Amino acid sequence: MKVLVTGGTGYVGKVVVPELSKDFDVYVLSRRKEGKNIIKGNLHSYRDVKQAIKGFDAVVHLAVESRHGASWKDHFLTTVKGTENVLKASVEEGVKKVVYMSSIAVKSKTKSNYAKAKKLAEEVAAKYWKHVEIPVIRASSIYDERRVALFSRIPAFPDIKTKIRFTNIYTLSEVVRTALKKGKSRIYQIGDREAVKLVDFVKACREPAKLVIFPEFSLKIIKTLTYGGKILNSFGIKNEFLPERLEYTVENKTFRNDSEVLGVKPKDTIEEVKKMKEKLTSQ
Repeated sequence: MKVLVTGGTGYVGKVVVPELSKDFDVYVLSRRKEGKNIIKGNLHSYRDVKQAIKGFDAVVHLAVESRHGASWKDHFLTTVKGTENVLKASVEEGVKKVVYMSSIAVKSKTKSNYAKAKKLAEEVAAKYWKHVEIPVIRASSIYDERRVALFSRIPAFPDIKTKIRFTNIYTLSEVVRTALKKGKSRIYQIGDREAVKLVDFVKACREPAKLVIFPEFSLKIIKTLTYGGKILNSFGIKNEFLPERLEYTVENKTFRNDSEVLGVKPKDTIEEVKKMKEKLTSQ
């Protein structure tokens, strides 16, 4: 099967593309990079997208405006309009399946541009279900070695009681691969086996170094400061994960984990973090 991936050079795409390449003939749509199996084109241009999709059996649509502080225009053009361009072109070019990467953010109450755009993009996908098979992968908060390393540099954290569902990026890549094979037009919620307290996640990232734990009420103070970047910047960490993401990654008590529906066994978050720590320290 010949597969086109949008967002293949991004955070998730860099892991998904090698995973897909185990079973499929994979090409990446990119507006900047050039090279082997790269098709140049801009997701904002329907003409570019339609031309790129010609001759492909399936599309994995990962592209998103990932800058959470970006304007609504940027989020709309990439996340919403880009999705519509991909799906419309897929129908016109006879593509059999489009796997769309969504986010648990669509279920949140946050008014962030990222979450609103993702929700609209899901609605666009649903409108095309009767025309092409579109498995929608709704992932909870994603982590990998880079984010484990990021959290390992945070020396103190509030004791937040609410549990959060994380998603191992390697499990997610397996899910995308199996969704291409047997996914249907429906939403698949994906996450690790159990939700964990965020403070326990940070603690696991810090080990063997100790984590100073503050009372939960101090979160409001920390969130206020991190909006200005004062705390994170002091440790050389860009404000890419906190505080906004805390608002939409909280555990939903009705979370239905669909990983196993697609034949992928969910992982234990803390155990996976430990493995990633071992990998980082051995490098």
